[in-house]
Amino acid sequence: MNMRSKPPNVFGQVLGAILVAAAIGAIIFGIWALRSQADATAKAYNELQRENARTDLYLSLLKTPSREPPSPASSAQTPQQTYSLTITRPVELKDSVGRVIAKLEQGRSVQYVGRDNYVARVRFDGREYEIPISSTDLK
Repeated sequence: MNMRSKPPNVFGQVLGAILVAAAIGAIIFGIWALRSQADATAKAYNELQRENARTDLYLSLLKTPSREPPSPASSAQTPQQTYSLTITRPVELKDSVGRVIAKLEQGRSVQYVGRDNYVARVRFDGREYEIPISSTDLK
């Protein structure tokens, strides 16, 4: 009797290899998509921060009293308006060399002079200092 051996079944092995390759491709695509989304989110966050800083600048310009000298007639009639802000986190006031002049505790109110991007200018004991806006109640 002539016995032929049965050919091996390669269909299952080929199908398994294809499925493994597809799974690896899907994982790689998923990682790429997540990375792209993270980059887009970071870019949008940075853009939002820049727009917030720009808006803060415009709002501060609207709130800051005019630096033009008042006319004699108007200064006699209306007292000069001053603004104050409240310290929300303890902050140190430093001189131009970096020495600590004073420490302002949370809840302290100081005279507001103006602001730049992330810094508020305040007057304390007759001198102006710059402190982080994040340490104040300014938005």
